[in-house]
Amino acid sequence: MNNEYVMELMSKGYNCSQTVLLYFSDRLGTDKETAVRISQPFESGMFSGDTCGTLSGAYMVLGLAFGDGTKGTRSILKDKTQEFKRKFSEMNGSSICRDLLGIDISTDENLAIAYEEAIPRVCPKAVLTSVEILEDMLK
Repeated sequence: MNNEYVMELMSKGYNCSQTVLLYFSDRLGTDKETAVRISQPFESGMFSGDTCGTLSGAYMVLGLAFGDGTKGTRSILKDKTQEFKRKFSEMNGSSICRDLLGIDISTDENLAIAYEEAIPRVCPKAVLTSVEILEDMLK
């Protein structure tokens, strides 16, 4: 895993879902502009504090890696996404954004607080964890 590349992407302002998908975009044949645009609305638990954006980005990676658009891959993708979520939750204590951050970020006021206090502390670890799990799953 290239921790420096992950941190570089985050320092450029990419959100958690964008960073995870961008990290794997070259390997999976997805152009970076498409990766940035398609993963953008999944940050901050889809702007409501729900499923952590790193999971959304990871599920996109799993879809690109293991999906082929046929019904036959449903079982594979179900297993892969459940495996990912289980591992992520074990390593981070939850897969829900508001639980990870310790604040409900569905309001603009709380989101501003989270950007100051929780996001810099929590999100890099969540992204690095996601990349680590995916690296192992894509072997």
